[in-house]
Amino acid sequence: MTYNPLDTNFVPFLQNWKTSVGFTVFGLILWPIVTIIFESHYVPMGVLTVISVLSIGFMVAGIIYAAVIYPSLFTERPKAKSAKAISFANAFFGGLIFGLCWNSNLTKRSKGVAHSVFIVLEIVAILMIFAVSYLAGSSDYI
Repeated sequence: MTYNPLDTNFVPFLQNWKTSVGFTVFGLILWPIVTIIFESHYVPMGVLTVISVLSIGFMVAGIIYAAVIYPSLFTERPKAKSAKAISFANAFFGGLIFGLCWNSNLTKRSKGVAHSVFIVLEIVAILMIFAVSYLAGSSDYI
């Protein structure tokens, strides 16, 4: 038999995949805490600038995870191999909707399109941060 990249039966990592519920829950608990901190507007302006940069950094990290690491899980050489770490990262970067969808897709051995949708929405959100800051006429928000 020859390797077919579309046939996930050839991917040993997925054959033994089992979502770590505990680490998924931990990621789902930590995700809103980080999100609330990054979206807090009740802080001094200097701190708000730092939080805005960290927020964009968190969004970029999510994009990198969804564009590089998650798709690699469906290949012969996944970039991560720990079900606990992956379950956590799916929930932490993807949140309630995308994180659970990614874990479900791994269980079904189907990549799906959720990671692509996530990437597009994150890019739009980053662009909106810059657009709103520009339209507000102040660079103090970025």
